[in-house]
Amino acid sequence: MDDHLEVKDITIDRAAGTLTIVFGDDAIGRYELEALRVNCPCAGCRGARDRGVAPWPPAGRDDAKLELADARLVGAWGLGITWGDGHEAGIFPWEGLRRWHDDDEPRLTPEMGDKPPP
Repeated sequence: MDDHLEVKDITIDRAAGTLTIVFGDDAIGRYELEALRVNCPCAGCRGARDRGVAPWPPAGRDDAKLELADARLVGAWGLGITWGDGHEAGIFPWEGLRRWHDDDEPRLTPEMGDKPPP
C-alpha cells in the first residue's frame, strides 16, 4: 500500500464532531461528522443525492441529532461507520478520504463505498 493511503491513526472526537486520520506520510485529514454523513458513499445515499435529496438530516427532521454510534475497520480498505439513526451501509475507503483531504472537498466516487475490492 502507498504511504499516502496507509493509515497510522484514527481519532473520533464526538464532542467536537470530527474524525481525524493520520495517513502514512503524516498528512492529517480532518472530517466533520456531518459532512461524512451527508457524503455517505453507499448506494442509497448516492441515489438520494442524485435525486437532489440530502441523505441527512431525514426529510422533515431538521432537528435530528447526528450521532456516530460506532466505527470499525473494514480490512485495510476503509472505515465502516454506524450512525445513531442506524444507518451503516456506507464504507468510507481510505483512497476517497485521502482524495477528500488532498482536494479539500468530498471525493467519494460512485464505485467506492459499497464493498471492498476483491
